[in-house]
Amino acid sequence: MYANGNVCTYIDTNGKTATSNAEFLYEFIVGKEPRQRIYTGTDFRTQELARSTAGENLRNAFYSSSGHPSGVSYGTGAAFFDTFVLASLNSVPIVNYFVPNNNTLGNTALQVGGYGGAYADNNYNGTVTYTIPNTAGRYSFLYHGASNVSSKTGPMSNINQSFTWTEQINWSKTSNLMYQAQLNHYKEMQMMDIATNRRWGLSGFSLGLK
Repeated sequence: MYANGNVCTYIDTNGKTATSNAEFLYEFIVGKEPRQRIYTGTDFRTQELARSTAGENLRNAFYSSSGHPSGVSYGTGAAFFDTFVLASLNSVPIVNYFVPNNNTLGNTALQVGGYGGAYADNNYNGTVTYTIPNTAGRYSFLYHGASNVSSKTGPMSNINQSFTWTEQINWSKTSNLMYQAQLNHYKEMQMMDIATNRRWGLSGFSLGLK
């Protein structure tokens, strides 16, 4: 299958993004392995999710925080409206469905839907890393109409996914809270450096902070 060009990392080596949601649904229903799937920033699924409303939700949480938001959620209702209702409208005419990264029914955000427990980390090198965990199970598939399958394998058993990507921080969007946290981090690094230098009799190193 095209979207499974690389079985280990699930990288779509052939670029057939439009079929990935249908293939994922088939694999979920029949119980195809693996049931633990990690998608990195080079995977088209992660790239689509990062550009979606779901990704923007986590991004907004980061920029309004001190730099390490956790437990970020994206509600089922909002996800249904964004990734199904709006995506259905955007999929007309049908040719739009096949445009990569558009908010259409072909976007990975549709199969992910809502999520909880997402988080972001300021790497203190000018970048931020985002992670969205997601469990695709019978509970979400039937819109909370049935519980998840208890077995870890087999038809409609849970598929645990994790989407992680890193991007440059847009400092024009950061909050004062994050700026202060960044400043405090560098001050702590500076104090550690001074203490280390004094211990070894070396000259101090300044980060230029006041």
